[in-house]
Amino acid sequence: MITLDVARAHIDELHREAADYRRAAAAPSTWRRLLSRAAKRS
Repeated sequence: MITLDVARAHIDELHREAADYRRAAAAPSTWRRLLSRAAKRS
């Protein structure tokens, strides 16, 4: 039997993992932007 508190905690954990994954996925594009800007300048 899953109580409401357990379910809520599990959902919060999933949201946190999803947010971390989005942040990790967004980082490479940021680096690519910075690198392309630096490459254009040189």
